[in-house]
Amino acid sequence: MKPQRSSYIKQETEDAVRFRIDEVLNGPEDFDILAEYRALAEAYRTLNRKLYRTLFISDLYQSERLQPPEKAGAPVNEAATEDMQQLVERLKTVDADLASQAERQLIRYRKLQNRLNKLIAISDRFQGLLHQSNKNKDAFISNLSHELRNPLGTVLGIVDLLQDSSLNADQQKLVDVLAQTGNNLMRIVDEVLDLSRVESGHMEVERIPFPLHDHLVALIEQFRHHRFRRDVELNLIIDDDVPTVISSDSYRIGQILSNLLSNALKFTEQGSITLHVRKLGSDALRFDVIDTGTGIEQDRIDRLFERFVQEDGTIARLYGGSGLGLNIVRELVRLFRGTISVESEKGKGSTFTVVLPVSFEGTEHKKPEATGRRRILIVEDTPEQRWLIERFLTDEPFDLTIVESGAEAVAACQKDSFDLILLDLQIPGMDGFATFAELQAQITGPLPPVIALTGRTSDEDRRRTASAGFAAHITKPFTKEALIDVIQRYCRA
Repeated sequence: MKPQRSSYIKQETEDAVRFRIDEVLNGPEDFDILAEYRALAEAYRTLNRKLYRTLFISDLYQSERLQPPEKAGAPVNEAATEDMQQLVERLKTVDADLASQAERQLIRYRKLQNRLNKLIAISDRFQGLLHQSNKNKDAFISNLSHELRNPLGTVLGIVDLLQDSSLNADQQKLVDVLAQTGNNLMRIVDEVLDLSRVESGHMEVERIPFPLHDHLVALIEQFRHHRFRRDVELNLIIDDDVPTVISSDSYRIGQILSNLLSNALKFTEQGSITLHVRKLGSDALRFDVIDTGTGIEQDRIDRLFERFVQEDGTIARLYGGSGLGLNIVRELVRLFRGTISVESEKGKGSTFTVVLPVSFEGTEHKKPEATGRRRILIVEDTPEQRWLIERFLTDEPFDLTIVESGAEAVAACQKDSFDLILLDLQIPGMDGFATFAELQAQITGPLPPVIALTGRTSDEDRRRTASAGFAAHITKPFTKEALIDVIQRYCRA
């Protein structure tokens, strides 16, 4: 009968060792000591092949040795047989040692794998906490924006009303200072909130048709109305081939241009500031903000768009500001995949050029013609804001109904019909979104356009209002002109 050494080695090697090595090799590819195991497995397999060959020779020899002498064909060498048996025993010892080493390495691997699994679990836990922290941060920023903008909106709104009233020279000066201070504070709030959103990566660009010309005129008028230095001329030039309506993000474009105009106005004591808009090809607009201000040293231009950097160390003392405005402009331009550049000469002025890709496709926006008085429902819980909106619209051809809650808004719409609804999103109880959904469910017939009023400025809030079906989104604080423009644009004819 043929000896069973080969069967023994195959069982010990294949079942007890190679299975463990293959188990290691089938582990995660990114494990740090995988290369060590591969080297061990290869070395062991090399020894195993040598062992197989030696045992095969031994089996053949033993098989020949056990045959009867008359069949063996040669005399038996007892010394060689003993040497071969010793070699086989040594190889079996080596096989057992290798199996033991593989077992120890496997135990080490499993311990390390357990550690890795624990680290992965900890990492997943921290990722979840980080995600929740970011959500809490976004909610805090949105609420902070709302709480800051509401009182600031009331202050700036009252300033608007005072500037439109009959004031003597001293009173006008006081109101101008108040307006400038309020606008500076509002700009700092915007910059800090925008910086937080830029860092979180939560800013996006929308592609929605809007009336570009109207938007630019309103922007320039706002600066004319609030500017502190009244000897600086503000000009708007729009080339004839620039479409009146484009598809882009009107809010972000307004942010970019407002920051550049504010920056130009800050450093221009006299002369003029011009916003020049041109069409570039079939898919881009060029905006030039040109001032006759103090200008910038050439060696400082490259650092203008860094955070907290101003043209020189005395600027913060002379003009104030956080040093964030131009950095935010650059980040916003990057969101559009556009470009921004500066040309300046010290003492002669500066030109900031922004090129933004836009879409010129779409229908022309037409305002409904106003015929007769319009019925408007205002849903606002803050007494100061209710009073301010009512004062803004008192002299306009609107019949106003003012309520404080979502339930009162639904009841008012069930009783009367309206041409437009101004709905604050942060009303207590049933908030603006829930109120809008309830109006859609309870009101028979077509619902009038609903304009969202909010102090929140995040992209997520803007997406929510658009997806919910709001006709437009107006951010607090707003001027009288901006509010009337939105009402006239969307009021049901």
